[in-house]
Amino acid sequence: MSAKMKNTKLKKIKARLQKNGVRITEASSPYIVIANGGLGNGISIAQISNLLDKFGKVLAISSNIHKSYCGAHLDSENAALLAVSNIQGTVLHKELEDDKPCILHAFFVETFVYFEEDNEIISSHDEFPSGLFMIL
Repeated sequence: MSAKMKNTKLKKIKARLQKNGVRITEASSPYIVIANGGLGNGISIAQISNLLDKFGKVLAISSNIHKSYCGAHLDSENAALLAVSNIQGTVLHKELEDDKPCILHAFFVETFVYFEEDNEIISSHDEFPSGLFMIL
């Protein structure tokens, strides 16, 4: 895929996220959103947590069964910068849907993406052992 096509695809993904109320910013922050990384897209919280752990301490992850993206709060802007830089184009296989591939894209957001709907899952590494999540 050419650089121009990748840029166009990223712009479309950003536009869809913004249409859903996600406030994407170009400024780095410890908060990120991962497009195609939500429960609604067949990607588990554990998969996202394992991916993000490579870049720094994950303080929280928020996902919703009705959304194809998730929010994450990392312990520093540097950790988030590493995550955003390295996640672009990463392929994960959907644990929840017959191992189909899914391409992830990450962006900085102004504040933690917190879902206020049913079936919300929040994971905080400070409060729970790895793999254990609170379902609201």
